[in-house]
Amino acid sequence: MTKLFPVQSQRDFLLEAVTALARANAEQETAVAGSLLDDCLTSLVLEEMKKTVRFHARAGYRNQGTLLDQALDQVERLLYRHLAWQQDGCPDWNWRQVRETLKQPALCLEALQANLMAANREHPLPEEQRVTEGTEVPFDILVLMDYETEGLVAVPIESEQCHLDLERVQAQEGWVVTGSYFPFEVIAGDFIFVISDAGEIILQTHHFPASLIEQARQILTLLAQCLYTKGQSPFFVATMKSEECQDSYEEWEPDEAVR
Repeated sequence: MTKLFPVQSQRDFLLEAVTALARANAEQETAVAGSLLDDCLTSLVLEEMKKTVRFHARAGYRNQGTLLDQALDQVERLLYRHLAWQQDGCPDWNWRQVRETLKQPALCLEALQANLMAANREHPLPEEQRVTEGTEVPFDILVLMDYETEGLVAVPIESEQCHLDLERVQAQEGWVVTGSYFPFEVIAGDFIFVISDAGEIILQTHHFPASLIEQARQILTLLAQCLYTKGQSPFFVATMKSEECQDSYEEWEPDEAVR
């Protein structure tokens, strides 16, 4: 069986869930749908806060306003774009409950953001590496550094068009894929890479010497080039080409002179 998995980030999954539940809640007006909607909406705002922390930690600055306010504003804009086509417009979101639930987590994330920005000023993070050649789906290689964890991460740029081809990875000599579902592990020599359902390939490099980190980066690049695909198997592509040729043959008619 082909091990081909679509990539979907937690943020995209929650956005789809909130959108679907909002429509169901508007049609049925059930308490269960409303409660689940509030939980998913809260989780979506939390994911947005995490994303903002990661971005500002690398950029070295932060926007005005609290982290929670920024995330609430961004999620509200996001939901408006997804639901604005409906005649009834967007539903009345329970922002008060979301704000109350995330008040304490937001303070913890703001403290983490400040620590990461301070650490980045003292020891600037290496620039991210973007790989566009030799791969079906372009990806970035990022360096993770905080007080407890150091690592390398490969992230597909066009996640909505990306699939993970674990069968192709397993076919590589000396590489072993373990696990029946996410998170998968890929053992390549002395390195163990973890693959998340968001398509991230993660390698912890704590206490690695510089020479070993460079070797790990090279293997991570090869693994990402092998893993990321647009989801069309060679058989599917060959079938499509055959059907296109058949269609063009059926549409062709010989000239009168030939007849």
